[in-house]
Amino acid sequence: MKNLLSAGVRLLFRHSRLAWITLLAAALSGAAAGVFGRTATADGVVFRPDIFVFTLPLLFLLLAAVPVRCAGQESSGGTLRNKLIAGYSRLSVCGAWVILTLGFSLLAGVLYLLPLVQLGGAPLWGIGSTALLRVMLTVLLLFLIFGVLSALLSLMLRRQLFAAIGVIGLTVLSLIAAVVIRDKLEVPEYTESVSRHIVYVPVPDAQIPADGGEITDDGVQDGEFRTVDGQVCAALEVSVSYVSAHPFYMPSPKREVWTVLNRLNPADAMISAQRTLMSGISRAYTEAYRRDCEADLAPLTDELKQYEGKTDPDAVLNAERLRNSIDEMKRAQQSTLLNLTQEAEQYADETRSIPQCMLAVLILLTAAGLAVFRRLGAV
Repeated sequence: MKNLLSAGVRLLFRHSRLAWITLLAAALSGAAAGVFGRTATADGVVFRPDIFVFTLPLLFLLLAAVPVRCAGQESSGGTLRNKLIAGYSRLSVCGAWVILTLGFSLLAGVLYLLPLVQLGGAPLWGIGSTALLRVMLTVLLLFLIFGVLSALLSLMLRRQLFAAIGVIGLTVLSLIAAVVIRDKLEVPEYTESVSRHIVYVPVPDAQIPADGGEITDDGVQDGEFRTVDGQVCAALEVSVSYVSAHPFYMPSPKREVWTVLNRLNPADAMISAQRTLMSGISRAYTEAYRRDCEADLAPLTDELKQYEGKTDPDAVLNAERLRNSIDEMKRAQQSTLLNLTQEAEQYADETRSIPQCMLAVLILLTAAGLAVFRRLGAV
């Protein structure tokens, strides 16, 4: 195994510039995500949760190209067959490349995450250390999954082109499946529709406003009044709500099965990491706004205390004016806080179980790949 690992390292770093390019791209992508992820707004600096969409997909494909290039070269060039002829077992040959790929993917993931966390700064840490740790661990496991997947496909398929097509195809398929399944799972069980109707209510004592005009012969007066059975009636708009079952809602137990399958999808893990970031950012922004509200009210409250208990007319007038100002400011703040809270509730911390799911995917993928390669008849 030691000789196999040494030969793999030499092939990985000495005879291929792609490995060095990938590591450099990982570091630069992490730095770019940390720098450009921080966005200045009118309320301060926030971190853009969609930064993963712009940095990870192409980086994953570049990461997958390294095993395809190196392990695929051994498979197509006959080196892999020579190793088997020399007495190495299939399990040791495949295991050596899996170990190398895991190490290389781990290095690339660390080079991506370190500058991201360092340069992201306080806006990124604002989501909370626990949630941030789960997000970073999820992203790191995604590096390992894509690296091992490409290595196993490269060892099983003789031609590098087929291995590259397989990696790209599985990546695109997993992304499409994540989006489609997530959309189906987010369909609500019930939908509410509002229907508006116009009804006509008799006017008491047939009183019509002075500016209402005259009732015409056809019984309609400016669309607001009409005569019904000789009685003057006023138009009234009524809204009626209807609640009905959504035709595309996915019931149980099918819903639970698809939820578990989607949790095991690496592409959905990236979406979950983004939503967790958005959830943490929304909560942090809401708490910051609440603290700002308290700071804005503090001077008015302190000034009000100076006039309370005094009986002279000026003090009473100033106290009443301050109370009105405080009440008006509180109403405006509560309205904004309600909107921020509703916006934060649209997102959720979805990575509580994602690291465990991605670790399970990595273990199952590695075990299945080793078993298939070991029983493969031809190399």
